[in-house]
Amino acid sequence: MAARNPPAILAKGQAPNNRTVIPVIDDAKRVTQIKTRGDDDYRRHNHQMHTDRKQISTSIQQKDVILQVATQLEDASESTPFAPDPQNSFISRGRFDEIMTPWVVLQIIRQLECYKKLKPDQQNSVAKDVYYGSSNGRRPPSRKLLVALIVTPDSYGPRPVESFDILVEEGMSDVCLPLSRHEGTGELYCESHSCVHESINKLGSVRKQFRKYFAGWSRALTAPFIVWDEKGLHRHYIMEGGGPLPTMGTSSLEHSGGFGKVWKVDIDPKDRRFKSKSHPQGQERHFALKKLNQNNSTSTLTMEFDMEVRSLIFAESRVNRIPEAGDTETKQHLIQLLATFEVYNTRKGPPDYYLLFPWADGDLEDLWRDEDGQRNPTDEMQLDFMIDQFYYLTKALQCVHNDRQEIARNTGTDGRLFGRHGDITPKNFLIFRNVLDQQLHWQGLRIVLADFGLGRLHSEVSRSKDDGSNIPHTITYAAPEYDVDGRWLSPKSDIFSLGCVFLLYIVWLFDGANTALTTFSQERMSERDCRDTMDGEPWELDRFWVKTVTEGRRGAAIKESVKRRLDNLRNRVNCVEVVGDILTVIERRMLRINQNDRFGAERLVFELDRIRKQWKRADSLYGKRAWKDVER
Repeated sequence: MAARNPPAILAKGQAPNNRTVIPVIDDAKRVTQIKTRGDDDYRRHNHQMHTDRKQISTSIQQKDVILQVATQLEDASESTPFAPDPQNSFISRGRFDEIMTPWVVLQIIRQLECYKKLKPDQQNSVAKDVYYGSSNGRRPPSRKLLVALIVTPDSYGPRPVESFDILVEEGMSDVCLPLSRHEGTGELYCESHSCVHESINKLGSVRKQFRKYFAGWSRALTAPFIVWDEKGLHRHYIMEGGGPLPTMGTSSLEHSGGFGKVWKVDIDPKDRRFKSKSHPQGQERHFALKKLNQNNSTSTLTMEFDMEVRSLIFAESRVNRIPEAGDTETKQHLIQLLATFEVYNTRKGPPDYYLLFPWADGDLEDLWRDEDGQRNPTDEMQLDFMIDQFYYLTKALQCVHNDRQEIARNTGTDGRLFGRHGDITPKNFLIFRNVLDQQLHWQGLRIVLADFGLGRLHSEVSRSKDDGSNIPHTITYAAPEYDVDGRWLSPKSDIFSLGCVFLLYIVWLFDGANTALTTFSQERMSERDCRDTMDGEPWELDRFWVKTVTEGRRGAAIKESVKRRLDNLRNRVNCVEVVGDILTVIERRMLRINQNDRFGAERLVFELDRIRKQWKRADSLYGKRAWKDVER
């Protein structure tokens, strides 16, 4: 396999400070690289280390156990699309343990010709070495190697498993699996030891066929054990030798775009261990698995993967530390990256990159539809929820801006282009329901900022463009600078989009999902750009601003329908004071044509925090005056 040396982040090699920027997955302060497929984590979690060695019961013997094991393992295999071959499968670690117990390992050892001459206590010692590893810890377990030999067919020669002792003496173990196949010769290659083990390549009456089947089974037995700890470092699994990933059943393709595809997948609790208050182990089975498209060169693909991962991993030592080390609440409002995978399904080809996320219960538009009958703009619990979510989502966006600005400084990238999320829309705010708090309803809901794909670095655009006209974006919520000549994109472009989403939320709270998503949209579309700004007939565009021409100069203005909505909401008898204050912030500090008139994320967080604290004070009249006004 080609050496894994990811290219520098910069397209031209070095940053202005002459320091090559290392990919984030190679940063030991932020990421733990897992090259053993999580085997050590799994064995430690299930007390299968050499220090856990126990005497194996010998009271019962069973005939033909090898044939029974082969049949059970074939029946236990799960199909998965995330493997080198669509026909490839994997065996869950939990099911594997149920079949390959210490007692079964001992029965197999007793039935192998190569061990029949040993005394019972010697056979027991060999079985313990196979199951746990040697007592001194120098020789790893070899259960999977034993099983791969059992299930690999050979119709004409001796059973491959009878050569198990020779392979072990040669130094083979579970650490060697999976073995890669050379595309030309078909030889089996050990990535772990960077060598060809001669004995394994001599097995089989039809060697090419044996190697093919053995390589497939060695992959099926080595799907990674996934660990995530929200207080620990991010885990990146480097899978030399290929897949599969441990996804069960039918995986449905939920989304496909220019940057990648997203599947809804199931992962058995026995194939993972997640330590998190918001993701209690065993309470969920569904996850979102994103695979980056291989449309570009290997270096560009690696760069895109690095930029996306950087935005999703928190660094406690970043400039303007937001959140602080103990600020777990803000982290709960940014999508949690559970694990990443770098899978080499061919020895010479580029890797496949995967990102694993929690599966959401919907997006913000789904919430508006689902809760349409429950909304109440004067309900204290709902207002408390909205105010908290607005504050923490803005703080989460500040984290993205701060982190990306720091990356931009370190890489010499234009921070105005890269230092932003890039696609703030209701669809990119995901809804999670805490399974432990479902009875509390609003308290059990959490809105999470997700999908950082459009904010990643596009080096060609960075070098050649001075505006946002060629940058991908969602038109409805995009700031004017995306489409008005001569205006730079910046992190404040996200603030405009966030103002659009906040306004829609309040429209929904008062008037419902149909008004927020349909009626208000139609009102905006009825206002067209000034004819002089278009080469042809002006289009009906659903966005919050319109192109204008003043004294021959092209510009933009907030649409009158948006202004009317703001005024209408503010003047409602049931618009309590705190909502009025938020509407004022949206109008005066977010939905502004000139970026200089908008708040940055830091100032917006400060202002929303001021409103939030005033709202929550026990002795505050903030809410009481409003309730009295409504009661009149």
